[in-house]
Amino acid sequence: MSREAFYRPMAWVADGTRLKRDLSAFCDALAYARSAETKLRAWIIPLGVCAIVDRWADSRHPVFLDFGDVEFPPRWLPATGLLWWLRYAPKIGAVATPVLRQSVIDHYLTGASIRGLARIELRRPSKPRLGLSRFEAYLAQKQARKPRFSVNRVQRRGGE
Repeated sequence: MSREAFYRPMAWVADGTRLKRDLSAFCDALAYARSAETKLRAWIIPLGVCAIVDRWADSRHPVFLDFGDVEFPPRWLPATGLLWWLRYAPKIGAVATPVLRQSVIDHYLTGASIRGLARIELRRPSKPRLGLSRFEAYLAQKQARKPRFSVNRVQRRGGE
């Protein structure tokens, strides 16, 4: 009988520092991962890109990767106290969500919610409106496209 069949409820907390290449491969995968478009900060890591993510793909229970207090590439993450919650989606890969380590412990001890980090909306600063309004700019473009000479004048000159 497997552990997953025997223990209920359970979650896996995997040591991300056990194998030498796991941390660097995970950081590389994060560097090229696309946003998961969720309320929390999360990235999609395709299967086949990172060995530690691939090893846990068949788990039927929650998987958390613990890399200790390692600083991750600047993705607006706290320097300490993180676990990476992996949730697998068929044909897509793993959604890696950084969550607070203490909130995972509290969740399994008291049933509290697991707290992740709110997604940061990067917005470009709006350009100050200078010059013409949109309608005035449209009219100016339309005027610029009009032929400078009427068709009748060109035909008369060609016929002379």
